[in-house]
Amino acid sequence: MRNRDFLINHGGGLLLAFDNSPQKLLHALYPHKEWLPWRFSNVSRGFWAAPANQKAYLNYLGKVLGYKSPNDWYRISARDILEHGGGPLLANYYRNSPSALIIAVFPEYRLLPWRFAFVPDHFWENIENQKQYLSWLLKEVNAATESDLRVAHFRAHQGMALLSRYNDSVVELLRALKSPNSNSNAHTIRAGATSRNHWASIENQRLALKDFATKMGFQFEDFHRFCDVPLKKFQENGLGGLLSQFGNSRYRLLKFAIPEYEWMPWKFETLPREALHDVFTLKRAVEFVESELSIGRNGISWDRVTGGQLRDLGVAYLFKKNGGVEAVLKLTKGS
Repeated sequence: MRNRDFLINHGGGLLLAFDNSPQKLLHALYPHKEWLPWRFSNVSRGFWAAPANQKAYLNYLGKVLGYKSPNDWYRISARDILEHGGGPLLANYYRNSPSALIIAVFPEYRLLPWRFAFVPDHFWENIENQKQYLSWLLKEVNAATESDLRVAHFRAHQGMALLSRYNDSVVELLRALKSPNSNSNAHTIRAGATSRNHWASIENQRLALKDFATKMGFQFEDFHRFCDVPLKKFQENGLGGLLSQFGNSRYRLLKFAIPEYEWMPWKFETLPREALHDVFTLKRAVEFVESELSIGRNGISWDRVTGGQLRDLGVAYLFKKNGGVEAVLKLTKGS
C-alpha cells in the first residue's frame, strides 16, 4: 500500500494524521496483525541501520524465495531484493552489492564471496582475497601445486573475474601473487558486453552510469546532474541498449539503478511521460513548491504564487497539464 493509494481515494487527510505513514495507520487500526515495514513504500528513519531489522528482512526474503539452506543465498540477485522492498537497504548500506549484504548479515554461514554472481565492490583489488581464492581453488580441483592450475579451473569455479585482471593468464596471476611489490590493480580489465543478460544486473547498470557520468564531466554521486543530460547523449554513449530495457526512459532507468536518490521528474530536461498525470508525483511537486516558497509559513499562501515562480521551479508545465494550480491542489489536498 502506497501513499498514492490514499491520495487517489480521498484519504490524504486521514494519512496526514499518522505522519503520512500507511504503516503507522494500519498498525493503529490492526495492532495484532504483523505488518512488514519493507512492504510499504517507505520505512521509518533509521530502520535499515539496525542489524536486527536487516536480518529480519533477509529471513523473510529467504522464505519468499524458497531458500532452504545457506548455499541457496548464492543465487540471490539485486532484482530479487529490489522487487521485495529491500532496495534502500541494498543501496544505502551495501553499495548495491547483494553478496556484501548476505555475507555481512549471515557471517555464521561462512559463504564464499566468489560463489555469488557478483563479488562485493573492490573485492578482487585486495591481494589477500586473491590468495584466499587461490588456496580454495587448489583444494576444489585437487591440484598438487599452483602450476597445475589452468584457465578452465578458474572458469568452472567463478574465478574469471579475478583472472581477467591478469589478462586471463594464470602465469601472470601467480607471478603477481608471489611478488611483494605486486599491484593488484595493474591488470584491471572492464568487460564490455552489452547483452540483455548483462543489463539485467543492477551492478552493471550502475557501472555504466558511472562511466557515463565521467564522460559527461561530473561525479556519479552528483545524481541530480543526470537530469540535465539529454536522452540523445545517453544513446550516443553506449547506453541505448540499457535504456531500451526501461522503455527509453531516463527517469525509469535512474529510479531503478539509483534508488537511494529521490528523483524529481520535473527536474529532467523533458518531463517523463509516465509522471505527467501521476497523482503521487503531483503531491511531491506540491510539497516541493511549498518547501521552496515557504508556503504555509509567515502568512504565505498559494494565492500569492505566480506563474513565473512555478516556471523557475520547473513545475509550471506539470501543473498546466493537470488543470492549473487550483485543480492540482484539489486533487492532492482535497481542497
